Amino acid sequence: KEVRGKGLMLCMEFSREITSSQLAAIHEELFRRGFLVGYSAAAHIFRFFPSLTIEERQFANMVTVLGELI
Repeated sequence: KEVRGKGLMLCMEFSREITSSQLAAIHEELFRRGFLVGYSAAAHIFRFFPSLTIEERQFANMVTVLGELI
């Protein structure tokens, strides 16, 4: 639905077409693959607050994995 943020602090809000259980499964799989992503079922959002020392390849890998899961 919308991506918003400032700098590396990002929030991805999903439409209601994606269920909370689907988002929970995506969140769990991201965690299983080593990505720490905040999740709010009530707000239907993922929050990204990466370390300031994150490398570009790590961020690109997370975006790729997220794209595959969605």
